[in-house]
Amino acid sequence: MSVQAHYQLGIALRNAASYAAAIDELQAVVRLDANWAAGWRELGVTLSKSGHLTNAVEAFQHAVELDSSDAETWATLGGVRRRLARSRTGPAFDWAALREARDAYRRASQLRGNDTYSLVNEARLDLLLSAAEPAMRPAAIEDRRTRWFYGNHAGRPVRGPYCCDSGHCRTGANGAWSAVQSRSGSQHR
Repeated sequence: MSVQAHYQLGIALRNAASYAAAIDELQAVVRLDANWAAGWRELGVTLSKSGHLTNAVEAFQHAVELDSSDAETWATLGGVRRRLARSRTGPAFDWAALREARDAYRRASQLRGNDTYSLVNEARLDLLLSAAEPAMRPAAIEDRRTRWFYGNHAGRPVRGPYCCDSGHCRTGANGAWSAVQSRSGSQHR
């Protein structure tokens, strides 16, 4: 069977929630073509969906080593690393895994600036990490505000540093964020 046939069958099996069979097919893909980033990415997705998070991280690492310009793979790697950080037993996160997750989201957002998922998750992790590193908290809060703004206003013309033409966002003269009623009646915070 060809690499493409194993690849398509692996994805179809994953979509049918037959994870063990899908993993077998996608492992055949990377055995047959170890330099194909998409094969490693899909293996990582399937391993993640089946709960094999550590192995998923390894597969995603191979994928980004082969294609470091794939923002989707970087963002998914961030998500799996974040899940690993939260899976630790006890009251605390695995701070090193959270930093790695944040860095993967950061890389994804650098590659695709309007990617709300990556921008917001990077900012969320900055805030979580500021609990372990209190000195970075003020910067994390301001960064989260900026990322929230640009994530929610992607593609809209910007009139000022924090203001878009939609008419529902403003900051005070000192740069503090304020909620202003939007045309639809909802408020942004």
